[in-house]
Amino acid sequence: MDDDPGTNAEGVTCGAFATERRRFARFGEVLPVPTLVDQSLRSAELQLLDAREALKDARRRVVQLEDALEGWRVVREQMARAAAATTCAGAS
Repeated sequence: MDDDPGTNAEGVTCGAFATERRRFARFGEVLPVPTLVDQSLRSAELQLLDAREALKDARRRVVQLEDALEGWRVVREQMARAAAATTCAGAS
C-alpha cells in the first residue's frame, strides 16, 4: 500500500492537487492562525474539486451500467421471442 494519500490502491493519482495538500506546517512549526485558516480553506477547496471529479466519473459509470443493463434486457427479450417462435414453428 502506498503512503501517499493522493493515490489509490492501484497507484493512480486521485487528484491533480494531491501533493499540494501535504504542504502544511511541519511538526512543531509555529504558524499564524490566518495562515492555518488559509491552508484549511485551500485544502477544503481541493477536496471539493476531487469530489466533483469523482462524482463525474461515478455518473459516467452509472450511465455505462444502465446502457449495459438495457442491452442485456434486449438480448433476453430477443432470445425469448426466438424461443417462442421456435416452439410455435415446431408445434405446427
